[in-house]
Amino acid sequence: MARTGIRVRSEAKAMEHLKVLFPNQIKLTAPSSQPQLGKWRRQMEEDGAQSRATSNRHTIQTVVERCHIGCSQLSKLTYREQKLDREAAERLVAWAIAAQLEAHPEQTSLIQLHEHQCDFDLQLSHLQAALEVLKFTQEAEAVNKKVTLDVQTDNDFEKKLLAEVIPPGEVGIGFGDIGALDNVKSTLREVVMLPLKRPELFMRGQLTKPTKGVLLFGPPGTGKTMLAKAVASESGANFISVGPSSLGSKWFGEAEKYVKALFTLAHKIAPCVIFVDEVDSLLGRRDKSGEHEAMRKMKTEFMAAWDGLRTNQYDRVLVLAATNRPGDLDEAVVRRMPRRLMVDLPDAANRAKILKVILKEEQLAPGFNAEEVASLTDGYSGSDLKNLCIAAAYRPIRDFLAAENAAGPSDLEVSTPAAAPAAADLSGAPGVTPPTQAAAELARQSAGEEEAAAPATAGMSQGSAEAASAAAEGDGELKAADLRALTVKDFQEAMKQVGSSASEDAFSMGELKQWNELYGEGGSRRSKLLSYFS
Repeated sequence: MARTGIRVRSEAKAMEHLKVLFPNQIKLTAPSSQPQLGKWRRQMEEDGAQSRATSNRHTIQTVVERCHIGCSQLSKLTYREQKLDREAAERLVAWAIAAQLEAHPEQTSLIQLHEHQCDFDLQLSHLQAALEVLKFTQEAEAVNKKVTLDVQTDNDFEKKLLAEVIPPGEVGIGFGDIGALDNVKSTLREVVMLPLKRPELFMRGQLTKPTKGVLLFGPPGTGKTMLAKAVASESGANFISVGPSSLGSKWFGEAEKYVKALFTLAHKIAPCVIFVDEVDSLLGRRDKSGEHEAMRKMKTEFMAAWDGLRTNQYDRVLVLAATNRPGDLDEAVVRRMPRRLMVDLPDAANRAKILKVILKEEQLAPGFNAEEVASLTDGYSGSDLKNLCIAAAYRPIRDFLAAENAAGPSDLEVSTPAAAPAAADLSGAPGVTPPTQAAAELARQSAGEEEAAAPATAGMSQGSAEAASAAAEGDGELKAADLRALTVKDFQEAMKQVGSSASEDAFSMGELKQWNELYGEGGSRRSKLLSYFS
């Protein structure tokens, strides 16, 4: 950081000297007419691409010369998508050398690591193959890299909460992974995802401004948390999951600062979804006896930052909360979540949809009927159905092991692990293999390091190394066991082990339905009139 600051200051100082030496300045502006403007932009893009291609060839040539090898066909390489830095060029050259040595082992003797003369000529085909691997690797790194790392934080509280941010590409759950709940998913697409993805549709008037809060409530295991993850994944918004451990502190007054930093950070990385799971534990009623004063202050600060004087009605920041005890929420919190969706226990038709999603990759017996299993699982939640499917999937394994024990060890076929290929392709690209020891040594010299590079298996644990060597010594392939397909009887037997975790007759279900009638979406809103209105 210090060197970067020095370089920026020196460049600014150099620009000041240039302005003194060349006081006359000519400003180039884009053409005003549309045809000429399009032609001008295309020419600028072409010039920029040519400049990047020339710079990339020069950077690769510098690395090649430091490795004391040749590349006579380098002038034919045209890579114009982006500019390569020295580190990327070193990786590119190392992979290309490894690929060429793998294809032509006899050329290994041509490389003299400690001589300034070398007869090794790097071929263009291997350089282009390594370039494809480099582009694939950079794209994968760009997807996995947290986009919020470049956010400028104002204080330590924002910096600590930055670790809680999850980019949309890392959630990995979509609405297709959730069976049933079609009405809830449709409402979430309209209320949550559409304002985050198409904010221009909500700029006119006051009535269509984005919703600030959505509450998902219902019995445990019905998919409330999965719905929140799917919203974050498919809306393209950053996702912050917070709880008492994220906002609480042993120091008096710091919890309020964490809450304030949470919303200031969310506005910086907008569009953003703040997810509060089990929200009743964080934003419960403030009139509870025995509650500490610091907890009440944190709730007050949360609601003020959520919908207070300084909030903008067009900010793309949404608070998505989930709970199975909505009656314990503070009234002010309920008011700030105008859309309250009950995620109820699935009926028979929805249970069949959930079973089809869970069992889509499993081997099922011919004629397997998911509707029949759904009719047997009355009162099961989505989580209960998944546990039921897991228990049923173990029954073919038990039968296979029982058949093995009955057959005896002499009748069993022993399979050995798969042999590791001599040279695996890098990132799925054909013809490019991981750098060999010689290529790694070349990359080390090009980077100017003085210490020897560590072997490729230095970070591998002893158990992993033994497993890899055992796999390399094997002469067979590791194949899946020949298990029988799942049948309806497996689920009937599994129901003896896995039961439903909720019941329609439970007292909590009655409370949830009563709360939904009074405050939930689609409820009848039946409330008692005051005596002087009767």
